[in-house]
Amino acid sequence: MTIDGMKVLIEEYLNKNDYKYESTDKGFTFGLGLPGRINKVRIVIRVYNDGVQFATYLEGYSPDKGKEWSVSEYLHRVNSGLIRGGFEYWIDDDVILFRNFMNNSKEIFDEFFEVNLFLGSKTIVRYGDALLEVMFGMTSPKDAINKVEGPSKPDI
Repeated sequence: MTIDGMKVLIEEYLNKNDYKYESTDKGFTFGLGLPGRINKVRIVIRVYNDGVQFATYLEGYSPDKGKEWSVSEYLHRVNSGLIRGGFEYWIDDDVILFRNFMNNSKEIFDEFFEVNLFLGSKTIVRYGDALLEVMFGMTSPKDAINKVEGPSKPDI
């Protein structure tokens, strides 16, 4: 499918569901409210020749000074258990996001677009409260992941 064809499908979906979005030559951006202590994210959709990229940004959350590597460790522990997508932490820019992809294909759009669109936000809802505890020194990365998923085996 062409980039323009995929962009039309995405725009139709966003309009049908009453999302207030910004459109650019590369894709779409919109804000989304969430339950939990991390209650707002920004979703950026980029369309390429071979796929669609979804990036879900946490905005306005910065770890306490000295907790950057703990946040990095926690997100690494989260990513090791994920099947699709993953967190990125750009320490120098103080940016945390969840990124995932889907193929640029009309055949799979109806079945997989919505799943991929909200994968980042659902993952943030699951792991976000524990992330904040790590960011502000309230718990260790290991204890935070164990709180969400239960103790790992073997203990790492």
